[in-house]
Amino acid sequence: MLKNLGAPEAFIDFVRLLAGKGRLPLVSEIAGAYQAKVDEQEHLRRGHVRSAGPLSEKERAEIRAAVENYCRGKVALDYTQDEKLFGGLTVQVGSLSFDDSLSSHLNQIKEELTRGVTSP
Repeated sequence: MLKNLGAPEAFIDFVRLLAGKGRLPLVSEIAGAYQAKVDEQEHLRRGHVRSAGPLSEKERAEIRAAVENYCRGKVALDYTQDEKLFGGLTVQVGSLSFDDSLSSHLNQIKEELTRGVTSP
């Protein structure tokens, strides 16, 4: 079947080896490790953007450019919608975390009000 899909012979041999050793459940983990090595060689960092609503291609390009500028390098971002944010977005790239969501701002206000009420 892999041959019919045009897979290289080396890949087919690798899959056979994994199957023969009972290691097919590790394919996802192996692929992730391989992707990490490729990303490292290409100096590429991967990240995730969550937004309250859909983002246009222009908005995605602007976000990617801002993150690349901050990280001083190439980034690949994937995007998901999360209605729990109510508005705004969050970005996570490695240890970089940026949260400009409405839910985050509301939580900050709540904490400040709570501290103001309990402080003398």
